[in-house]
Amino acid sequence: MLKFGAKLFSNNFIDQPELAKECVRLVEDGTFDFLEIMALPDSYAVTKDVITDWVKGRIKVVIHAPHQGQGMDIGNKKAYQHNRQLLDSAQRYADLLDSEIIILHGGSVYKEGVDELVRQYRMIADERIALENLPYYWIERGVYFQGNSPAAIAQIKAETGCKFCYDFCHGVCASCAAGRDRWQDVADYAALKPDMYHLCDSDWNGTNDEHKHFGEGNYDLARLLSYCPDNSLITMETGHGLPRDMSPWVKDVKYLRGLKIS
Repeated sequence: MLKFGAKLFSNNFIDQPELAKECVRLVEDGTFDFLEIMALPDSYAVTKDVITDWVKGRIKVVIHAPHQGQGMDIGNKKAYQHNRQLLDSAQRYADLLDSEIIILHGGSVYKEGVDELVRQYRMIADERIALENLPYYWIERGVYFQGNSPAAIAQIKAETGCKFCYDFCHGVCASCAAGRDRWQDVADYAALKPDMYHLCDSDWNGTNDEHKHFGEGNYDLARLLSYCPDNSLITMETGHGLPRDMSPWVKDVKYLRGLKIS
């Protein structure tokens, strides 16, 4: 059976405590199977007590480290010390909650290319780190991303031994932007035996990571999920904006559990 997870940001436990409590309860009662927490910079000290009370030892947790949107970029040689500072709170959350996975983006493309990404991964030296594949570019900032193809992920995995978080939407966006066959890329990413997955709905022909709720896009979700082995962890990365309650994600998980997956 596939395992579907909800996602919260670490500051939700302070800024939206009722939402966070509801989410934890829904994991405890089996509506969701686990919780992914996005560890925002400088949030650990102010959230660790409440997260300890509500989460520690009660539910399975995956941690997501800060990414480019929060100023972390392990493709940038000049940012190494800053990257380590940002990663520190994510590692602390993982220590606190016994998380076996810390998801980390591969960063942007600089003149050093993949060599810098590999160097920083090796210096971080945390076996919980899972590289997440990324879209081809960040159009608003004119930035190209590392790890935007199955071949790139295979190379990085081979050189670092890192785990792998396969984001289906990132993969489709990158395939479309680069002119590659989308289903071939899906098969090639799956062949790398991901340690977990991210899934949302979106435009199968698009290059933007839209995070639509299931049924709002045109992805063949059942076919995508057929590439996930039994017991796979799949975070539902659906929805933009500030949520008020968990009902959209309850609807999402019911949608996925109702699919006929061959």
